[in-house]
Amino acid sequence: MTRTFHAIGQGAFYTEKFENGFTVVYDCGGQNKKFIVNKIQEVFEENEKIDILFISHFHSDHINGLDFLLEYCDIKKVVLPFLHDSMKLQFIIENVKNRKSSEFLLKTIITPEETFKDQELVFIEPFDVDLNQTNIDILVNKDKIKSNYIDEWIYIPYNIYQDEFATKLEIALSNESIDINNIKDKIKSDKNKILDIYKSIIGKNSINANSLVVYSGLEKDIDLKLQNITFVNNETITSEKIGCLYLGDSELKDDKPMAKLKYFLKDYWQDISTVQIPHHGSYKNYHTDLA
Repeated sequence: MTRTFHAIGQGAFYTEKFENGFTVVYDCGGQNKKFIVNKIQEVFEENEKIDILFISHFHSDHINGLDFLLEYCDIKKVVLPFLHDSMKLQFIIENVKNRKSSEFLLKTIITPEETFKDQELVFIEPFDVDLNQTNIDILVNKDKIKSNYIDEWIYIPYNIYQDEFATKLEIALSNESIDINNIKDKIKSDKNKILDIYKSIIGKNSINANSLVVYSGLEKDIDLKLQNITFVNNETITSEKIGCLYLGDSELKDDKPMAKLKYFLKDYWQDISTVQIPHHGSYKNYHTDLA
């Protein structure tokens, strides 16, 4: 299997291609739309099959290549973090604030069932990990996805979800008769009012706490040794650890969310050799335990 972190600048586009053609994509976006489109054409043949597409969250620089990817490739399954209406509103306004909104992006956030009507669509519901919990395996196994290349190769999604600001934002918007059902029209007619409400609630806080984390690697207790890992500078190392942790824009600087993630993946943590540093290397999202 070849795992590639594609160099597309500010954004996220990662692929895993097995020798038999089984292919996985994690996020597909960048600040430069033309650049991400060109990269997709470079990586894939037209109508090439993608078995699983994982989306971490709904910021433009993680998904603005999706419309082209859907047209250009044959995507079989899409895995998304489940969003309550409050969080949908937050992502919509965040993209408008950053001048990265589009009709496709709005539709995908509000009604993903319409965007992905030709794909098997899987939503990963959020849950709060209890560090004293003894039945964590039940939660881990609930959403586990197996590849069809080797039975022992698995993908474990974990929806990190904190909606403190989103709930406050939803309440403030409702006081102005703005909700998920009319937000598209209200953005056009009351954009400045909506942005003022957003700024009053969010302030200088980050909303990058909400991302779908995905572990990619072997099922526990499976022993495949002497795996070669080649990095972009052509340095090749041999390691018994071949797992990868995709983190999107997860906010992991504080000890508590980091401890929950480690506990959720406690049976797989020692097998991780590659980590996608969250939020493009932001110190606000990084925890030293990732090292």
